[in-house]
Amino acid sequence: MSSGWYPSRTARRAGSGPRSTPSSASGSTSWARPTFPCTIAGKTAGEAVLTVRAGTSRRSLPITVTPGPLERLEVIYAHPQTHEQCSNLLDAWERPIIHTSSNAESAVAMRNRPHSGAVVSQMVADLHGVPIILREIQNSPHNITRFVLLRNTPLPAGEGTKCSIIIDPRTDRPGLLHSLLDAFARHGINLTRIESRPSKRGIGSYIFFLDFETSEGWIDAIAELSRLTCVKELGCYGRLE
Repeated sequence: MSSGWYPSRTARRAGSGPRSTPSSASGSTSWARPTFPCTIAGKTAGEAVLTVRAGTSRRSLPITVTPGPLERLEVIYAHPQTHEQCSNLLDAWERPIIHTSSNAESAVAMRNRPHSGAVVSQMVADLHGVPIILREIQNSPHNITRFVLLRNTPLPAGEGTKCSIIIDPRTDRPGLLHSLLDAFARHGINLTRIESRPSKRGIGSYIFFLDFETSEGWIDAIAELSRLTCVKELGCYGRLE
């Protein structure tokens, strides 16, 4: 991730920070999946699309980081998303996979256990001082992940080229999704992403995450949609470099 747009630790504590959304290889990442009510705080301030590459880092003895033969590898630590993106090689090795909450946790766990490995990025390997013994192990050479930058205040009006919203219909009826999307079609708004997630209110009840381009008429489309259902605007933003 480019340090040019990644905020400082102070900024992240103040409510600004990046979050990953869809991966081209394995869909949405975990932060985007929970149910968000219409009272969710925070605004999207930018997006970046980055190529994902993973390397396997390992040490063979608890007192050294000198790589040993792969045959001595007994267990591998990996975040579930990382495991999925590198599953072809990892599953072929037939070693136990222990899931962690982050790539950093994988690196730490590996350092504390002999004959173990971890699937991490180059940046994490450098931060934790672990050697890379295999590179480019992801399933797809074209694997990319979209990141969005969140902050407490939105961008000034008119600066964004794309917007994100959450729709919570709170009901279920024939033609519901058609009626919700019709406002975008009639105003000529291009949807770039739509994802449904369970509302946790029962079977058949969903909320919808939508991204769309801010072409002429999008404000009218959102106003019309808001008269039909609960809409939470997550912010408008542009591409970050």
